[in-house]
Amino acid sequence: MRRGLQRQGGAGQEKDLDYCSKTTYKISMKTTQTAESVLSELDPITSKVSEAVEIGVAVARDYFEEHHKNFDPWLFADLFRNEVGERLSSIQESGTLLPYGYRRILLPNNGLEFWFGDYRIKILKSTDGRLPVGGSIARNLFYYQPMLPSMEDAFGTKLVIVWEIDKSYMLAQLQLVCPKSPSIYPDSPEEHWEIDIPHAAVMVVAEPTKAEPSDQDLPITPLRKQIVSEGE
Repeated sequence: MRRGLQRQGGAGQEKDLDYCSKTTYKISMKTTQTAESVLSELDPITSKVSEAVEIGVAVARDYFEEHHKNFDPWLFADLFRNEVGERLSSIQESGTLLPYGYRRILLPNNGLEFWFGDYRIKILKSTDGRLPVGGSIARNLFYYQPMLPSMEDAFGTKLVIVWEIDKSYMLAQLQLVCPKSPSIYPDSPEEHWEIDIPHAAVMVVAEPTKAEPSDQDLPITPLRKQIVSEGE
């Protein structure tokens, strides 16, 4: 019976299926991508990543201060990746972003990468405020998406969150970058766009303070008298 119905649809049904597949494809590939729209769509995860990056930088900085060690950029980056990686895993374990398709990708050397819906995102330390040069075939392939949406890439849109610290070892930069193509050293990779990610809000709860008694008290108008005077 089912086969008969399929034959009955004929060419018209094939056209309908073709139209639906094309429509679904266009939606999934996000043909109207802009930096602002992507950042807005990623807000549930960028807010958590921003907080994780802030803490990762603080943990790495505190290590050198507590152990009175000279600054080592490679050790700093490794401590940072370890801390942020644990927090990315905690996000997955909590399940709060499961409806968004969040999933961390485990990589060697504490590499930081995850899925969020159709977006595949890496977290990398910047080089002079730009995307770091692709030092491997894998990274060069990740950077390669000459068109948006990427018609060649079956793994969704690829993005990079880049971070940088200042001379005081404080977080100085946090950006979302859409790579376009790799480059040959010392040139930086090409980008489709970049946009700043707001830093995580640090909530400081102040202790309540007692009001100091004043020698000159303000005059107090009795409520009944005040109401009457306002009505006049």
